[in-house]
Amino acid sequence: HVVRITFDHKPTDTEIALALSEKIKDMPGTVRISDTLIACCESYMSAKSQVLSPSTLRGYRSMTNNIPDHIKVMPLKSITQIVLQQEINRYSSEHSPKSTANYSSYLQAVIALFAPETRFSITLPQKVKREPYCPTDEDVKRIIEAIKGTMFEVPILLACYGIRRSEVCALTIDDIEGDIVHINKALVLDQDNKWVLSTTKTYESTRDVVIPMIA
Repeated sequence: HVVRITFDHKPTDTEIALALSEKIKDMPGTVRISDTLIACCESYMSAKSQVLSPSTLRGYRSMTNNIPDHIKVMPLKSITQIVLQQEINRYSSEHSPKSTANYSSYLQAVIALFAPETRFSITLPQKVKREPYCPTDEDVKRIIEAIKGTMFEVPILLACYGIRRSEVCALTIDDIEGDIVHINKALVLDQDNKWVLSTTKTYESTRDVVIPMIA
């Protein structure tokens, strides 16, 4: 089933979750809290398939596949604070703090959709502060010199202007107007590992970038 909800204002995540919960609870074949966690995950992804980007759904699919089998088959009502915390502990031993936080948020969002009154207080691993390497002017000059005349020249130069990889891959000749590049779409992998055109990552990401060298 495809669920569509219309708001007369920009809704918060909580408003969306509550509206979805009300919308799907009486749909034929919808899951109940007595059904398994995996059934709830599948229904959650289906309910949001029209409002989330293909790459986000792909991430949800990957996290769903990572849920251990014994937890997948547990009834939603049996997922307690301790069960979820233990699962987050297990996941964190194999993934980064950021991935673990995303995994925890996903599972809690699934549970909240079908049992809005359920609330968990999960302890997450401490984030690791990383100091990114900032290339020097000499580094940049050497890279630009090395890519001249190669297949990497155009995409790397576009990246220097802050254009994301997915946005570069989606560009066509129609997106170039003089020295202006219109960024209005992205090429991403969906949950079936197929390349599809999608909107830009955020509303603000749809933009025009001036690149004098292509004029």
